[in-house]
Amino acid sequence: MPFEGWQKAEYVRKDIEKAERKAFNEFLEEIDPETRKRVTTHLAYGSPGGALRKDIRESEADLLVLGTHGESALRHATIGSTANELLRSLPIDTLVVTDNE
Repeated sequence: MPFEGWQKAEYVRKDIEKAERKAFNEFLEEIDPETRKRVTTHLAYGSPGGALRKDIRESEADLLVLGTHGESALRHATIGSTANELLRSLPIDTLVVTDNE
């Protein structure tokens, strides 16, 4: 469970959301402007699986792109435990992008 999952205070959630939006906007700045016009973004609060399932049900998305980092076991080191679980259960096409570090 991420650290912020233990925090219930509203100011903590807002601080985390502000930092996440900043990091996400910095990432988007690196994308070609023409490509950026075709990207739809949404910052959700909650567990990754629950938030993604809810957003997929409410949207008309036909592709989900997941960024991932690995864990200790070989399969999890390849795509990550959350991505692995989501790949088995999401009703739309999913592209998993791994960290090259």
